[in-house]
Amino acid sequence: MAGGRERAPAHPADPALAAAFAATTYRVSLAAREIDIRIGRRNAALDFLLEETAATTWAFLTGWNPQGGVDGRTPENLARGEELRRACAGFRCHEGAGLAEEGSDHPAEQSLLVLGIGRSEAVEVGRRFGQLAVVVGTRGVAAELVWC
Repeated sequence: MAGGRERAPAHPADPALAAAFAATTYRVSLAAREIDIRIGRRNAALDFLLEETAATTWAFLTGWNPQGGVDGRTPENLARGEELRRACAGFRCHEGAGLAEEGSDHPAEQSLLVLGIGRSEAVEVGRRFGQLAVVVGTRGVAAELVWC
């Protein structure tokens, strides 16, 4: 993973919420490796995956915990995860998890890395699933948090 300074995305309503998103690791599980995505950082391993799949854009999406709740592994969250998979069926997807910073009581959130999805469509999916924000990117550019 390429390094760089982390910066919290701007969110006028709640700077602590923006900081929590910035402190989260967005982990993608592939057959042979894991890729850890961080907001404000470029990621060489992710860029390589995009190049391998001929994709230029991506989003890290979850259906879990609408509006920032902390429900954990509930039947409702599991159902929302399945619904998200169906909603993204036209894209190449990889399983992932949003991992709050160490010491947080926020449970891991089952997620998907969706390759080839554009920023506006990713935000639309995020809104559909009641998310406060989504993480998006383009090959060669730092990951970005976008508020829904």
